[in-house]
Amino acid sequence: MITVFHLQRMLGLICNIFEAYSAVMFMPAADSASLEIRGSFSLGDKVDKTVLVEPGKGLVGWIAKNKKPLRIDNFDETRNRLGYYLGNEEREIKAFMGTPMRGGHGILCVDIKRIRAFSEKDHKHLGLFADTIVDVDAEFQRLLDLDSELVYHKGLNALLGLRQRFKRWKIFLDNYLRILSETTRMPYCFFVSADEDLKTGHVEGSTKSLFKDPLNQSAPIPLGPGMVGWVLKNNSPLFSMETSPGSPITPLFGQKPETLPFKSAICIPIFSGRTAMGFLGLASLTAEEIPDSMKFFSQNAGNYLALFLESLYLRSKLAEQTTRLNPLQEE
Repeated sequence: MITVFHLQRMLGLICNIFEAYSAVMFMPAADSASLEIRGSFSLGDKVDKTVLVEPGKGLVGWIAKNKKPLRIDNFDETRNRLGYYLGNEEREIKAFMGTPMRGGHGILCVDIKRIRAFSEKDHKHLGLFADTIVDVDAEFQRLLDLDSELVYHKGLNALLGLRQRFKRWKIFLDNYLRILSETTRMPYCFFVSADEDLKTGHVEGSTKSLFKDPLNQSAPIPLGPGMVGWVLKNNSPLFSMETSPGSPITPLFGQKPETLPFKSAICIPIFSGRTAMGFLGLASLTAEEIPDSMKFFSQNAGNYLALFLESLYLRSKLAEQTTRLNPLQEE
């Protein structure tokens, strides 16, 4: 997604070409049907960047509702309302034009303080600028996705090298969770092992304490309720993010023990054959988007952890069998 800096530079260029007072770009708000300002450039400092515009209300709302461009000359604030200025700044505006952006991307507007009619050619040029912003925005997103894929590829390679470097479980797990956190930027990465009855588990390792009461970090954890219960029952990963304030995600372990107020989380079940060994968790106290590339990486990381645990299990069984057959053999 295009940065605020680059968007402001483009809006400044639009302002200069049309000799406008302000150029403002609106986009759909994340948690409502309203429109919010994504970027603006103005010769003054009166643009209200916190405003929300409802479809159908004011000139910007009219464009949003009808999905058509609009041009107003000889602007009369008693009949036409912009709605994105502070104080009485709107009374100085003499002309306005706006256009919907391709693909529902938003609305691009310009206005002017001096008496000057925007022409049909001006309006077509504004539409071309709107298309350019959409194209640049898509290219920025493509580059961000590519960068993300490279980061996850590097992280997966780092995980694959751990098995040769660290043979002991505790050291392996600490480094595994550290790489997982650094790659995904999820501060809380942890592994919970499941007891044989699948009713309780224990936090084997964690980059940070998960609980409001730190003493719960070493206590048995019920595995029936919450996100962990769902993933173990369905043998399927679960990805969750708070979509709006006041609508929290499902707790990791149910209501108790009480974890920190996580707003995004990933739970990956870890199975060896048909045996549930536990689950891998990633969480954040902020509502972080979980793109497909992060889902793919976390699932592959979980598969690698399952292979390592299966290897440990087989080595343990082999050692037990050797001890039974040769009870006097020194380890």
